[in-house]
Amino acid sequence: PGSRARAAVALGLLAATGASAAASAEGVPTPPIAPRRPHIVKLGKVAGEDRGEHASDPPKELVDDFFWLRDDKRQNPEVLAHLHAENAYTEAMTSHLEQFRAKLYRELLSHVRETDDSCPYPHGAFDYYTRTVEGLSYVLHCRRPKGAGKAAEQLLLDENEVAAAHPDHCDVGALEPSPSHGLLAYSLDGKGYETYAVHFKNLSGGEHLPDVLEETAGDLVWGGDDSSVYYTTFDEAHRPCAVWRHEMGRPQAEDVKLYEDSDGLFYVSLGKSRDGRLVVVESQSSETSEVHLLEVANAKGRVLDSALRASDAPLPALRVVHPREHKLRYSVAHRLEFLYITTNEGEAHNNKIVVAPLSSPGKAHWQPLASAVGVPVLPHDPSCTIEHVTCFADHLAVSGREGGLTQVWVLEMGGAGPAVREQHRVEWPEQAYECGFGPNEEFGCKSLRLSYASPITPRRSIVYNMQTRKSTVLKETPVPGFDPSLYATARRQLEARDGTLIPVTLLWRKDLVRVAEPGAGAPSAPAPLHLYGYGSHGMWVETPF
Repeated sequence: PGSRARAAVALGLLAATGASAAASAEGVPTPPIAPRRPHIVKLGKVAGEDRGEHASDPPKELVDDFFWLRDDKRQNPEVLAHLHAENAYTEAMTSHLEQFRAKLYRELLSHVRETDDSCPYPHGAFDYYTRTVEGLSYVLHCRRPKGAGKAAEQLLLDENEVAAAHPDHCDVGALEPSPSHGLLAYSLDGKGYETYAVHFKNLSGGEHLPDVLEETAGDLVWGGDDSSVYYTTFDEAHRPCAVWRHEMGRPQAEDVKLYEDSDGLFYVSLGKSRDGRLVVVESQSSETSEVHLLEVANAKGRVLDSALRASDAPLPALRVVHPREHKLRYSVAHRLEFLYITTNEGEAHNNKIVVAPLSSPGKAHWQPLASAVGVPVLPHDPSCTIEHVTCFADHLAVSGREGGLTQVWVLEMGGAGPAVREQHRVEWPEQAYECGFGPNEEFGCKSLRLSYASPITPRRSIVYNMQTRKSTVLKETPVPGFDPSLYATARRQLEARDGTLIPVTLLWRKDLVRVAEPGAGAPSAPAPLHLYGYGSHGMWVETPF
């Protein structure tokens, strides 16, 4: 009866859309068929539109019979009716799986600890973390004074309360405590269109401030103190393109636009150096990038962009690291008076690290990262990629990939300058794994937060002492009902027809699959196999739990 009722609903919705439908003798509907309405789509130069400087002229024309189904505002009644018909049809045709779906859901849920805390990480005078609670769909953001117990917990933001006020959609994007840790800024998409409003909360009293920044792209960073915040906005094509400065307590209409990229191929994003001195504005396309810097505090910690500065003190201005060059990619990390730049300059397809003075960061001043005697450190290597550099007072941490696996390198610096005293790669106990940076907010810290997982090891939060090279597991994600002793994993390099070595991760249950010899780590007898993988154009499949 339930299936027939759902089928009737589907047929009614199909009639509302004008789509063709027919019922079988059992009353089961055929799939909804959207009507074809030819529409010409032009690919290339179009008058009045920015299609890029190399757009085809004349444009090519393509006929799209289903262009009418595009509804960016999600409000077209005809489109919505068709989607409801599709959903009703799917529900009717899969109703016999309802009990199986419930069983599968219960099994999956049985391996999840619903009430749990994330691993706290230090930031200022506090340890920050999130909590999940059984029965609640969203996380709770919390903190407590460093070294204090759970009794000292302060609830910063309950996303469940936020979601109750936005029942259609709730996505909290960026969430940033202010430099004094007295205010909280967070971006919220309440409509599902990836357009965010930035809200502010007083963490002393718990009340929200009247400042609300509407129609933002979600990125936000604080300035040198609690009086200013920077954020990005979209153009008409929903492309993040502009950076604005907002002074707390002032209306958004008075905000100052600091930067706008008019090239439709480039997307603008925001970041901040770990020591709090620089706001970093990155504009990048698929093959080219450009970075601007805004110094919001000087080396002695004096705030330069405060709304409380002297009335005759000018605001700091953006300055470019190096003007964009076609197919030149670079990103920057800041330590003391130097920039550590990850770039593909000079045919370095897998990237390399160069150094430049903060005072003169252009490409003419880029020098290879090296030891005090000039020995290159992590130079370009066809078998190793460099992805990201993060800076600390006495160390650099570098993420990348080698042998198909994610890797982390630690570089001990030889003082305030850019010379590297010593380097090493972080070692892991298993053949196949996935590792990366965790939350690292403290510039002066000598320990590094890392994340680690393998096919048989649930996600771990690790603190790694960069001096002693000792790893300590702070938390492992609990997985009820999982017995790791039942499983084994191995890493193999298999040769393709052209001689290329392809990394392959094997995972099997030891009591069901025999291995060739003890400790060999490779199944010997034929067994059912689920084969999955992808690797092309710089994309890959990781091997986490």
